Amino acid sequence: TKFLNSMRTISKETLSDDDQLFRYELCHSAAWFLSENYTRWKGVKPLLAIFRSSKIAWLNPNLSYKSEDFGYKNLAFSIFHLFMLKDANIMKQLRLNMAEGLAELLKPVPAKKQNPDRITNYEESEKNLDGFDISLFEPNPHFRYAYVRAIRDLKIDADGNGRYLHSILENVKDNDPSEKVRKAAGEVYKELLKYQNKAPEENNNRLIIEAFWWIRYAHMKTLNLEVDDKAAREYRIFEVREYK
Repeated sequence: TKFLNSMRTISKETLSDDDQLFRYELCHSAAWFLSENYTRWKGVKPLLAIFRSSKIAWLNPNLSYKSEDFGYKNLAFSIFHLFMLKDANIMKQLRLNMAEGLAELLKPVPAKKQNPDRITNYEESEKNLDGFDISLFEPNPHFRYAYVRAIRDLKIDADGNGRYLHSILENVKDNDPSEKVRKAAGEVYKELLKYQNKAPEENNNRLIIEAFWWIRYAHMKTLNLEVDDKAAREYRIFEVREYK
């Protein structure tokens, strides 16, 4: 876990391309170890955080994985690979954990946890985005929008402990600094109200993969890279076809 956490700042280190890819290969192994010995989310969560902060373009314009550049060392594919497990109980728990984890990133950072130096982790291109707000756990509006849409795809509201994700989305729709995020949160808020009593029994793998598609989209937008929207939607359909 300590190693995976350190990978979020790898872009600040001076490393050769081979050394960088070797470390990302170790990320895959570390995440699998955590997933197999603890919970699936224990492995997925740090990989998502590394992917969020990565400055490497892991994807093609249709959001498929750049195998020609990275092969099996592709960080985004490593995350996707963790979604392939056929055990419905484990994947349902991952679906719940992922919805909760993404919702938490939409919240403001509590005053006692705010760190002025945190702003240095973001590129100027991010800080100049309309709706960028360092007071939120996720300051980048591209990713906040992606998390909102991903939560919609996961179709889970209750966390099993008496808390409901729609309450977080309600705050987002009223207070997020990005109009686009507020509008999306308003739509998803209404959707989540349908799932207060029980999440729909659908293929967990498919819903998780669909949710990850939005995060990949935000990755490309944050790096100011081209996304072929039509091809990306077609690839989304291709990607989840097995889990219909």
